[in-house]
Amino acid sequence: MLPLLAAHGGRLARRLRSADRLVEVHLVEFRSPEAFAAYRDDPSRAAQARLLEASGAATELLELYDV
Repeated sequence: MLPLLAAHGGRLARRLRSADRLVEVHLVEFRSPEAFAAYRDDPSRAAQARLLEASGAATELLELYDV
């Protein structure tokens, strides 16, 4: 899914992994909420969703702001 970010005005700001390699966090940035929505609704992203599901990975989406 990461290669689709740029097509929707997004970028991978940071990619972090726990020492035991069981948890990975992606901090992504988008130009606007609409750009993020376009990324989430991209048909090619939906077509790949089965791969994420098959991996057994859990995803959690948090909207964050700089403070």
